[in-house]
Amino acid sequence: MDRFKKFLISSIVVSVLTLILLLFVIPQTSVTKETLNSLSNIRLEYLLLAIAVHILAWFVWALRIKVMCKGIGSEISFSDSVKVVIPSLFAACITPSKFGGEPVRVYLLGKNGLSYGDATAVVIEERLLDAFFMGLLIPITFILFKDYYDMTLFPFFVIAASIMMLTIILLMYGIVRPDKMKKFISRWIKRESIVSGVNAEIDNFHRSIWKFIKEGRKYLLFGFILTVPYWLLDLAVASLILIGLGLDPMWIPSFVAQMVLVVITVLPLTPGSSGITEVGMYSLYAMLVENESLLSVFVLIWRSVLYYTNFIIGGIVGGAISLNILRKGGKRDK
Repeated sequence: MDRFKKFLISSIVVSVLTLILLLFVIPQTSVTKETLNSLSNIRLEYLLLAIAVHILAWFVWALRIKVMCKGIGSEISFSDSVKVVIPSLFAACITPSKFGGEPVRVYLLGKNGLSYGDATAVVIEERLLDAFFMGLLIPITFILFKDYYDMTLFPFFVIAASIMMLTIILLMYGIVRPDKMKKFISRWIKRESIVSGVNAEIDNFHRSIWKFIKEGRKYLLFGFILTVPYWLLDLAVASLILIGLGLDPMWIPSFVAQMVLVVITVLPLTPGSSGITEVGMYSLYAMLVENESLLSVFVLIWRSVLYYTNFIIGGIVGGAISLNILRKGGKRDK
């Protein structure tokens, strides 16, 4: 719990301080008043549309989880799938590389009747679909990146992309050679009861992954089809905010910038990538948006829509679900 509080407090403090820095310190003193005016003059309909598009992405994500569960022979209702997605948003907001969302989804899927091995398989498969989608776009991003931006952040992009690809390779190796994974775990965990339980779930996970590959290929295809609108919806948020501020939406450059940012924030530097995300977004869009006061406001609104919406709604829904589990108990764990 103490570690949770540290992640929670540090993610909020770092994000808020970085936004204050971008709003009031980096811009010239003469544009501070213009910054505040720009914040109050954003067209409300586009702000609401940006929030609605972001929330719609959650429901597409939930539908993907439902499809992936069906791919291993497990049924979960769409409403339960939504209740798996939203609490994980809060956990992702307060953990490095947003890694905390995955264990929460595994746990909640387990409470909905899946074995934890099956739940882990579903969560890892959806992450692999995201990685595959990113892998398709990264070469395009490399090409477009040099046309729209200088190369200041290029080394960070390469490092983060390398870490992402290495993680995928290790996961694939673990899928093919579960015996090696068991040996690795047994070296670090000495308590026999824990090791045997983990080994059983590794076997479940391995079995579920191969079930996907052998019997659930069409569900993997459906899952990837849903991955495309999921990402495009969230990537569209920035352009909608730009329109609301009276700027050119710059759809392609904006998509490229965010793809670069997604890869950079893979680096596990701060809880919820707070600070890194704001500074990275500011730096990337500084090459697109000339008005410094509007740029600061844009980053503030964008971060509020994509981060604080997740933080607040995810925290509220997650808290309600946790209380319900404590009061009534979940479905039988397998």
